[in-house]
This record gives sequence, structure tokens and C-alpha cells, in this order.
Amino acid sequence: MTLFLRPHSFFLKKGSLLTIFLMVQFTFSQNTSITITGDSKTSSEFFAELEDKSNYTFFYLDDWIEDLEVKENFVDASISEILDAILSGTTLNFYLLEEEKRVFLLQNTVVYDELPPSFYQQNDSMASVRVVLESRG
Repeated sequence: MTLFLRPHSFFLKKGSLLTIFLMVQFTFSQNTSITITGDSKTSSEFFAELEDKSNYTFFYLDDWIEDLEVKENFVDASISEILDAILSGTTLNFYLLEEEKRVFLLQNTVVYDELPPSFYQQNDSMASVRVVLESRG
């Protein structure tokens, strides 16, 4: 029986090391610090460089960013900090998919990835509408 335990424990040790390595990689990939300058670049050039340095893929319409002026310089900033700064005061918002390394720029739209706690709470006016509809059906 000890013969079966030794190979098994070998694979457990290797599997544990692999798991720890992947967890560390995932943790550090989410907290990537980016240094980028906005001086003397068009907004398209800035986003292309940001895409390069962050390893995120950006999705947006060129018309939305053509008038965007990026003059800030960022040192060891996260992608969220950079996008918050350059998109503040505009009609653009962003939605970040961490796992898939994607950024969606949206105009006049905010994407919520969670429902508010009150979403499932039934208020009195909705309850009365439901009762009326059920009695008619």
C-alpha cells in the first residue's frame, strides 16, 4: 500500500506547487502597474499603447475617442485608475472584465455587474399591480 502512496503524494506535491504558482500569477496580473504618458499622442495612440502595456483588449468606436485629450502622465497606476482619470468629465464610461482581460468603452451607458440588494424586495405598488394582473388572467 505504501507503493501507491508515494506516486500519489508526488503528484499532490507537484499539483500543489502548480496551483500556488497559478494563484500568484493571477494575483499579480490583476494588480499590474502601468506607466504611460499622454503627452504628444493622439487618443488612438494612447489607447493602443495602453492596450500594449496592460495586456487588455479594448473595444470602442473611434468616433468616441477622437476628441478625447489625454495629457496626464501615469506612473505605476492600475488600468482602472488610468481610465477613471482620462474619462472623467466625458460621456464615456468603461466596463472591465478582469478574467478575460477586456475593456469596453461605452458612451452614455453604465454597466452594472451586480443587482442592488433592493432589486428582489417587493414594494407595495408592484404587489398591487401583480394582484390586479393575476385577477384579470
